[in-house]
Amino acid sequence: MNYADRCLRKDNLERRLKGLQYLQRAVSKTVVPEEQSVPVWKSGLKDQAPKKPAVDPEYFLNFVKEREIMHRYFSLLGTHVEIVNQGLPFLVFLIHHGQFTLEHLDRIWESSVGIHEHDRKILFRCLSKLSSDFSIAFNLHLLHRIKETERSLIDEHLLDVIAEVASVLSNEMHPEQFEGLKVLWEVITNKSAVVSTRLKAVGHLSNILNRKSCENQKITYISLCLQNYSDAITAELLQKLIETVSTKKGQRSKMIEELERQYKLTDLIFNKLANYKKEIEAVAKTTLKKDPKYQLDNLPTGNGISHIEHINRQLSFIDYIYANSSLTFSESRVDIIWTLLVERSLTSTEKETTLTWFSEQVSNMKVGDTAISEYIFNKILALDTSQFSYTVFTVFMSFFLLINQARGSVKTIDTIGVTEKHLRISAHGSGISGIAGIETLWQILVTGTHELVIQEAMRTFIALFHNVDQVHTKAKALGFRKEFVNFWASRLAQKIDSKSKQQGDSLCLGLHRMFALIISYTEEGEREKLRIEQEIAKQRKAEKGMEMERADVLISVKKDKDQKQGRFRLNCTILEVKSRCRRAFELNDNDYIRLYFENQELRSNDRTISDYGIHKHKDPVFQLKVTDPEEKPIAFMMLSALHMGLAGAGLQQTRFNRLLNQIDSSMDVSSKAENWLKSVSFREKIHTYGAPVKHRKNISEDLANLFSDHFKQFFKILDLQIDPDISSQVLDLLRVLPLNAQIVNDFKTLSEGNSINWDQHLDPNNTYKLAYTLYVIECLIETPDERINWKSLFRSQNIIDRLLTLVCSTDIKSRNAKKVLRYLLTVTTLLLVTEDTHVLMGKNSQSPVEEKRYDTKQLVQIQKIIIEVLGATVETGQPLTEDDIEIVGQGFSMLVEIMLMEPKLWTNFYNFKGIKKWLSSLILKTPELQVREYAATGIIRLIQRTRKLRSTKLPEPIYLFFFNILIPYLEEIEQFKNTSEQYFTVIERVLNAGSGGLDLSALFDKLTEKLNKLPVVEVGADEESPQDKVLVGILSVINVILKNDGTQKLKISKTGSKLLSELYVNCLFSIPEDNNSVEATLPRCKHNKSRAVAFKLLTELVKDAPRNFQLLLGLLTVQIQSVDLGKNFDYQPSRSEKSRHGYLGVTNQGATCYMNSLLQQLYMTPSFRYHMLSLNLSEDMKVTTSLTYQLQILFASLQESEKKYFNTYDFCKCYKVDGKAVNTSVQMDAWEFFNNVLDELEGKLRPSSQDKFLGEIFGGQLANQFIGATDTCSHRREVPETFRTISVEIKDKATLHEALKLFIQGEIVNGVFCEQCQTNVDTMKRCVIRDLPNTLMIHLKRFDFDYQTMTRKKLNSFLAFPMDLDVEPYTREGIARQEGEVSLTNIEEETKKNPNEYQYELVGVVVHSGSMDSGHYYSYIKERIPLQGNEPKWFEFNDTSVTLWDPKRLEADCFGGTTESTGSKKNYGKGAYLLVYQRKDQQVLSFDDPEPKKTSKKPKRKRTLSQGEATDMMENHRKSEASEGNARLRRSRSRPSRPSADEAPSSAPLPTKKDRQKNSEGKARSSKKSSSKTPTMSPALMRSKASVEEPSPKSTPRTPTEFAKSEEDDRQGKEKGKEREKEKEKEKEKEKEKEKEK
Repeated sequence: MNYADRCLRKDNLERRLKGLQYLQRAVSKTVVPEEQSVPVWKSGLKDQAPKKPAVDPEYFLNFVKEREIMHRYFSLLGTHVEIVNQGLPFLVFLIHHGQFTLEHLDRIWESSVGIHEHDRKILFRCLSKLSSDFSIAFNLHLLHRIKETERSLIDEHLLDVIAEVASVLSNEMHPEQFEGLKVLWEVITNKSAVVSTRLKAVGHLSNILNRKSCENQKITYISLCLQNYSDAITAELLQKLIETVSTKKGQRSKMIEELERQYKLTDLIFNKLANYKKEIEAVAKTTLKKDPKYQLDNLPTGNGISHIEHINRQLSFIDYIYANSSLTFSESRVDIIWTLLVERSLTSTEKETTLTWFSEQVSNMKVGDTAISEYIFNKILALDTSQFSYTVFTVFMSFFLLINQARGSVKTIDTIGVTEKHLRISAHGSGISGIAGIETLWQILVTGTHELVIQEAMRTFIALFHNVDQVHTKAKALGFRKEFVNFWASRLAQKIDSKSKQQGDSLCLGLHRMFALIISYTEEGEREKLRIEQEIAKQRKAEKGMEMERADVLISVKKDKDQKQGRFRLNCTILEVKSRCRRAFELNDNDYIRLYFENQELRSNDRTISDYGIHKHKDPVFQLKVTDPEEKPIAFMMLSALHMGLAGAGLQQTRFNRLLNQIDSSMDVSSKAENWLKSVSFREKIHTYGAPVKHRKNISEDLANLFSDHFKQFFKILDLQIDPDISSQVLDLLRVLPLNAQIVNDFKTLSEGNSINWDQHLDPNNTYKLAYTLYVIECLIETPDERINWKSLFRSQNIIDRLLTLVCSTDIKSRNAKKVLRYLLTVTTLLLVTEDTHVLMGKNSQSPVEEKRYDTKQLVQIQKIIIEVLGATVETGQPLTEDDIEIVGQGFSMLVEIMLMEPKLWTNFYNFKGIKKWLSSLILKTPELQVREYAATGIIRLIQRTRKLRSTKLPEPIYLFFFNILIPYLEEIEQFKNTSEQYFTVIERVLNAGSGGLDLSALFDKLTEKLNKLPVVEVGADEESPQDKVLVGILSVINVILKNDGTQKLKISKTGSKLLSELYVNCLFSIPEDNNSVEATLPRCKHNKSRAVAFKLLTELVKDAPRNFQLLLGLLTVQIQSVDLGKNFDYQPSRSEKSRHGYLGVTNQGATCYMNSLLQQLYMTPSFRYHMLSLNLSEDMKVTTSLTYQLQILFASLQESEKKYFNTYDFCKCYKVDGKAVNTSVQMDAWEFFNNVLDELEGKLRPSSQDKFLGEIFGGQLANQFIGATDTCSHRREVPETFRTISVEIKDKATLHEALKLFIQGEIVNGVFCEQCQTNVDTMKRCVIRDLPNTLMIHLKRFDFDYQTMTRKKLNSFLAFPMDLDVEPYTREGIARQEGEVSLTNIEEETKKNPNEYQYELVGVVVHSGSMDSGHYYSYIKERIPLQGNEPKWFEFNDTSVTLWDPKRLEADCFGGTTESTGSKKNYGKGAYLLVYQRKDQQVLSFDDPEPKKTSKKPKRKRTLSQGEATDMMENHRKSEASEGNARLRRSRSRPSRPSADEAPSSAPLPTKKDRQKNSEGKARSSKKSSSKTPTMSPALMRSKASVEEPSPKSTPRTPTEFAKSEEDDRQGKEKGKEREKEKEKEKEKEKEKEKEK
């Protein structure tokens, strides 16, 4: 106790709290502990003495009085709230011993005035605990002090005190027993109070009234609720009181009925609702006049809640009344709600809320459920269907199903094969005419404006008439479907007949949706049929398989005179039988086995014993015959060879297997081959080189017959030509229906020698009807018909001439012409090419297209049109449609055919002016893959087909023509790195076609030079990693050159094999160094495909070239010797590869994750990254101990390095705290690290005036406001304060907005001097935001101080924060606007901020997981400028790991709190610690001088970090790393050097790194002039700059992987260039002297 007294006399808070803790211990010893009390069974013993407390209460009380502890304690009340909290046991002791007075209570109460919310909460919690020990007088006094408080100051914490006092008083027999209930009632009826406070008061009042002592008060407050029924809060209290009075539903019903009888409860509710609606409409009208864009959903109602919340609560109360009583919901009540909340709804949300409530409450309407439902449904049907939202449609569908199920018109069913857990509906009953609301559903489909609603309406129609109930017969099901088709057709006819100019748009929209419905209907029918068939087949197969697994059969097998028996399962295949026979009879693997049963060969190896029905025979016997391989059927071998030859043409292997299984040895070979050739569609072979064949998908016959009567309507729409899109839909529908019988019959009359009106069938004026006719012709040609050879028939009618004429007359610029042109090219190509078996069999014959000569002029015109069409198709710059792609494919096919007809066309093709641009657009520049493939295939086919033509027909060899056009594009091939694959494929085929006239040596040199200069693109071997298609193409072409020209290998051997070294070292086996290098990481070939091509080329280089083979062995030997297994045996380059996402991680030096998470956040801020890399540091700052310099090195490495992570060892060495190097094994605070780094940067950069960018990015300003809080003083003054982060309290807060509200909340400070009043007054002090930064950092205070243990602890509580944050309510002008101050105008004039400047988006989160003592930091960051794709992605930066992160996991990964796991709650200590918000419309920051002088001259631009400087940084960093000798952070330099790309192992020493950089230095030399004016930047740096400013028009970007060259680099490059030129001149002179000697 003495120690407690001494501590209380100290000025230190910690010592005072320690004294209170000792005082608390002393108080606890003044009573007998419960475990030391005398047991009952010992109470009768005489020798048992009663236990005494350890400290005599009287002694302790005297001690308190003598030492004046009470006086000292109450004098400390205002210093800190913990004085009251930890002194609570002491106060209870004083109360029990009569030493606590009303004066003391007043002192505690007065200490609650003007303090912080958190302190108020603690203080009021103490008062609540004390009230249970207070006497009636004290509680009444406390209640009196509460009544004196302004009602606006009563919050939830003070409300707990009121509830506790009211609860204590209600148990006492006293005249003022229920005074506390009255205070709670006043809070509830106070409409100006906060809604949450009023609702909490409702809960407290209802809980207290539920006690027996308050039984007589229940009816009183129910009467008060009815007399003062005004808003939803009162209604909620009334509902709770009804539940307290009657706990059972029967009693509750009687109570509600009694209230209805006495007070007319329902009339009161509906009248109040009508009055409310009238008042809110007036408020809305006034509000919209001031702000037309105001969201009326949030309109305040005067009772503290929004308009929508008020409606929800009122409807909920109405639902409660009718659901818990026998009262009936009449049509008049429906009319009232419908009129007030649907017809007169202020917002769509109000309307949707009411309709949803109607659908949920139908089951509670007791009088005539069906009648009321139909009454509401009829009202819904009267709504405007064009304005149906998804919510309204959902309500409509709920009533639609309810009504029609009650009528028996619709039934919910489950269909076979459907695994989805949802019900499907089916027409059930009298058909479509008996479905209520079907017309409204149709109108929703036709006139709706909500896309999702239209889709759902379409699905409903499809489900209604496809999922037919199983109790229906097939005939009845077809009847329902036919009725639907007729219903659709009748509406279609009405729509067509009502065609007018006034409704042209609506007509097109309606027709468009009608045809979309019917097309989806036909497709769904086939899908449903297929699903059912597959499910049934699957079930049958399973049943059959189970039977066959159990069943077997005994079979005898005879081979000559030998016979064996065995049991075979029924599902055993013939192949398995043969395999067992081979083992049983010990046959050779080369023996050809044939198996016979009853003199019939079992040819199909994949069929089972059950399939052949063998098990049905008694004692089945197989005959086994064995033949030598030479005795295989000739047809078998011939067709197998044919299979291999044509496999590349896309023919299906299953068809060949089926054919080989059916070959009979007795069948004539030629007849078998001929039959096979007839069975395979020649069309399929042709279109291997053109557009893919899209075979017609006929729907089922039953479904097709439903449309047989409606062809006239379809053709009528095509005749009207209402809209191209609708006509296209009609054509799509006709394509899935059977061919029109009338058109087919007209064509059949041609075989009888009759003629038809071709002008009518091929009418160019009706585009889509012409397209359908051509489609019919195409289908007839492709469909085999034994009676009519359609191709010959159409050719005999000279239809080709008509088609060629149509092609010539087609307007290629017309949008509608694409569909027709597609079919014109397809059909014309089909008719031009005839089947010729001799061609397929490889025999020489004349071209089949030479049967007839066509008009040369016409063919020339067609050639011109096709070339123009193909060029125009790909040069539009718009995404290509399916028709565009088909046109390219068919166009190339036709172009090839007509060019083979007429030699003159070759001359035109060669002399075409734009042929180079045309070819490059089709094969190289277009982004459409299919177009490039069609173009490449067409060119290859031209080369292949012209091999047999005489050379005199061509101006020059076709391969030479394409070679001369395509090879020049190698110079700029890097620009088309994503589209160059087909380009290189064509070059390979050109080189394979011939070599006459080709300078392969020059091409070889050009490709090898290009290979040496290629940048490293590939980062990994997986399929998702980028592939360098240029690299693969160059390697493939070099391989072709070496195969075709063996002299190149000899040339390689003589020149020292630079290509071999380049390929081996830089392309395949270069091992990246294990350090932080800014250079791209070799090898070039990392992708599986590129490495395969490189190995293939390497193999070709050494094939038949001993010298090359020796060179390769030398390289391999040096590579093996360079591996030092002793020091780095576990090193794997793949572990150090850069993340495929393009970002680097950062190493953890022990416990430096707090650094890593913040450094990644800083680097991913583009403006900060750019400024850091643009700093012009003095020489004394370019040292390894400079934090600024190390930060530049770090950012340069993160931007340019190809490693997986950056090693922060040097950075950690130079980061100091309190003048000492940081201990990397000790965890520190990430927020403190952020502030320390920025302080260090600011201090180092301030002398050179380069520090201002820190304020531009992170710097903001707070305003500390001091506002007079007395009646005589309301003056205000502000003290500005700069900030970089905003720290907010999160204890007991659920959202970030609550934390920010607490941040700006004021507190009363006593005795502040007012300069204007010249006296001390009570003043409210608060802190608000004055100026906002571009990047707002919010610090969440998860580390709190525990005054009980006097230690820090971590708060793992839940805190939600939004992706989009509006900061305006927490700014100076926002608060002034809310308070309606007069000074608002002056503030707005001073700031003049755009409202959008307050809008921020979340771009980063620093998360802390773990506890206070041990934990881990990591970051989630959103990229500002996407490295890959167009959409920014979120990434998780966790030390060295960088992975994609889904922002949908924001709550689970960042909000903190507990997680449900196996029925229990677990807290993993994981939650956000720092939030990074970026302004949405971030102002464009100038990268000129921060404060440019007002002169006419342009300010100088900051110099960017050059490549030389960046490289020097990394070299110095690596040297410093090596000097430390830390093997964990570096790779040993003692092992032998790896072979370089330019060396010859057997004859020359290893070149240095500078020698390998000669090419890049040459580029730097040639670009000195431009780089000296405006320094260039790497792509990442350019992206950083692009995010904040427009690029300078004078900038000339360099190669993608380098920084701008500094003047020093340029000077060195110049000197080296001069030396190189001198060396070249000397070499030339030596060569001249040698030639003279020769």
